[in-house]
Amino acid sequence: MKALDPKPLYEAIGQYVIGFQWLVNKLWLAATFAQHPEQQTSDRWALLDLSLARLIDQFQSSALAFVRRCQPERAPAFETELKALIDRCHDARKRRNRFIHSAYVHLEGGGELLGIFRSDIISRGAVTPETPMFDQEPATPELFKQELERAVQIGIEVGQCHMQLIHWYKPS
Repeated sequence: MKALDPKPLYEAIGQYVIGFQWLVNKLWLAATFAQHPEQQTSDRWALLDLSLARLIDQFQSSALAFVRRCQPERAPAFETELKALIDRCHDARKRRNRFIHSAYVHLEGGGELLGIFRSDIISRGAVTPETPMFDQEPATPELFKQELERAVQIGIEVGQCHMQLIHWYKPS
């Protein structure tokens, strides 16, 4: 077997982490606008202390309140579309957590690196606490590139939602 060069994998992981942070920033910008469109300097920093799950939920509640206030006739359709986007955000968050909190095991043979796999213990679904289940897969650059593409697509959708809120905003 040919030795594995881990550099492409580590580069893909780094690109994924930075790309995912871009998604988080898009969520933060949209949530802060929806929450306080008039004042973009005061309470917006409070959202920085939220976990990603709470930031996603805050984005949802702020955006819905904003649309109900500024465009009530569009609220039902917007709520349906936003719910689907929020579900995708939470799915991406769970996947990100799975990657970040996994152990990465180097498989070596004959003094050479032959592969790397990701392994995470799953407590839900285990038969007994003494018998854990594992979520495992080969860690490849392609895996992280696919996840980055997913995160970027969601970020674009969050950005489109943010732009729609700006378009609908009517200062009082």
